[in-house]
Amino acid sequence: MCGRYQFLYEPKDEDPPISKEMLAAIDQMRDGEVFPSQPVLYFYARQDMIQAAIGSWGFRYQKKRVINARLETLQEKKMFSPYAHYRCVLPCNGYYEWKLVDGKKQKMRIYHPSSDRIYLAAIFNEYKEVCVLTKKAAGKLAYLHDRMPIILDSKGMQAYLHGEQGIPVLNSRLKIEQTEK
Repeated sequence: MCGRYQFLYEPKDEDPPISKEMLAAIDQMRDGEVFPSQPVLYFYARQDMIQAAIGSWGFRYQKKRVINARLETLQEKKMFSPYAHYRCVLPCNGYYEWKLVDGKKQKMRIYHPSSDRIYLAAIFNEYKEVCVLTKKAAGKLAYLHDRMPIILDSKGMQAYLHGEQGIPVLNSRLKIEQTEK
């Protein structure tokens, strides 16, 4: 997964309570495109309740940000294994990849065609840094990139945050659109 996603926040009935401070931070994200190290809204489970928090995208490592973690090796990596059970999701509208078209990089938006909100499965640490979980890309998305985020709907988001395994994902139902000509 490339290092950007789309976030145009519109409150949903299933959203956890959002404080005034969080709303102020969300208002600063209104341009719609989120980059690594920027503030992010994330949801996590605490005492069987979904909570909201503001963090930053990417685990700090030396002088860089690690924004993605491979689900397949999560438990093996020292950076991620202590946080594998600190599950969270990033609400978003889609994410971006780039494809080489006629020798130029073309920005592509990946989204779900029948939902204006999807969730990126992620983990977080004690510093409120968030890292998106990825899996091997399949189907039509594999020609864009070899990895892709794990995409959940609201039901899958609830199950993932409450520790369930084998959650159905929306990855096979995503659509791709060219964003710039």
